[in-house]
Amino acid sequence: MTTPISSTSSSSRPLRTLAALVLAMVALLAALNWFARWLEGPEHIAAGKAELVAVPGTEAVVLGPSVASQLYLPAMCLTGKSIPNSGQDLFETVALADHLIERGDIPPLVIVANAAEFHLSDNGSAGTARRTRRIETYRLLQSLGDWRMIDGDWAGAARAAVLPALGYDNWRARARQAWIRWKAGASQRGKVQRQRPTVFLTQEEDRREAQSWFAARSLETSRIGYRDSEVPERALRALMALSDRLQRHGSRLVVVNMPLSPAIRELLDSRPAADLRLQARFMDDLRSAGITVIDGTSEPGFADDIIFFRDPTHLNGFAAVNFSRHVAERLAARGYIAPPTCEKPEDIVRTVDLP
Repeated sequence: MTTPISSTSSSSRPLRTLAALVLAMVALLAALNWFARWLEGPEHIAAGKAELVAVPGTEAVVLGPSVASQLYLPAMCLTGKSIPNSGQDLFETVALADHLIERGDIPPLVIVANAAEFHLSDNGSAGTARRTRRIETYRLLQSLGDWRMIDGDWAGAARAAVLPALGYDNWRARARQAWIRWKAGASQRGKVQRQRPTVFLTQEEDRREAQSWFAARSLETSRIGYRDSEVPERALRALMALSDRLQRHGSRLVVVNMPLSPAIRELLDSRPAADLRLQARFMDDLRSAGITVIDGTSEPGFADDIIFFRDPTHLNGFAAVNFSRHVAERLAARGYIAPPTCEKPEDIVRTVDLP
């Protein structure tokens, strides 16, 4: 007599297969996420975390994209931290400042270093090539227990928390960084290597690099603007709201537009009149809201000669130290800080690593 095959057993096989498939997918994602975090290295998360944690008790903090490193607080005779993150947009800068406010760690002076056309940038937009930057900013905040959304970008917040491996697009560069860290040895891990040599552009280099930068930025901002024309307005409102919050906590917001090389300024001045009016109105509205704006884009002695630049949008080390002292003098004239009487810029250049 034969025993019939159990219908219960046969019907459970697809469920077991499905469960095994789901577990395999979860394991694969976990492995990819672990690998992504290992490749990421200390540059974006551990270093940024250490800098944010070190802000309490200081006199100033400088936030912004890579140009933030060019505001050198020792040359301004101030204690504090410059916390640059290449490609960081204004929404992310505001989020980092809000993090410090909510922790009760905000210093008396918050300086936002502004790069050219960053009032048009949104790293949460589908039109940007900098989506990775938004994910990295989320990872930094989440590593500090801060689960806020940046400009309502809930999708980016979720991806950074759950699926960071899907947010990293430059795997080749990350693999190379991991290889360099491994060769350098464990003693070098966790250190940020900043190389800001005092180099000088030639006119041909300025023209060539400026054209490349301008073409890439124009394409990206047009894509962002096509999907969301309200980015400049939202960025303006975000900075105004930040200024109000800082004032309530006894702090002050200063926006510094960093100097640009002659070739970059020529290209920017050639934009349509509507674009020029938009940028001018953005800065005028900030001033009308009581926010101090120091416009270094055409500052005499810094933006009129390529000898001050290492690339079209970044000062070389010598000029960065001197521009930082210039900003300090402007702030002291307004009564925001004490007159800078510490080491002279030329002495700082000779005795310390340039920013």
